[in-house]
Amino acid sequence: MPGGKSVSKMHMDYLFKDPTIIARFADGAERVILEEIATVEDTPDEHIHILLVQGVWGNHPIGRSILGTHDTVNRFDADTIKEYFGRAYQPERIVIAVNSQSDKDVLH
Repeated sequence: MPGGKSVSKMHMDYLFKDPTIIARFADGAERVILEEIATVEDTPDEHIHILLVQGVWGNHPIGRSILGTHDTVNRFDADTIKEYFGRAYQPERIVIAVNSQSDKDVLH
């Protein structure tokens, strides 16, 4: 690994120290997400499932498609991600679970 870091350490660095990496990825993923939304809309059984869940749950978050909508994806940009990370990824809101085979030094 670059700089002698393990994969886990690299992921934690990206997640907690540099959300711009994720923001740069998201800028390129927009087209892929819009294509996936179109695919779901063109697949009757998947589209009906989304409509049913929306009908049952209304505007509650559980009633929304995990893919988002054309509008939400088109409004999504690097600044939105940076703002979200700054608000949501605070130490008191994060739980890290590890297994017995994890490198304990990564957590320090």
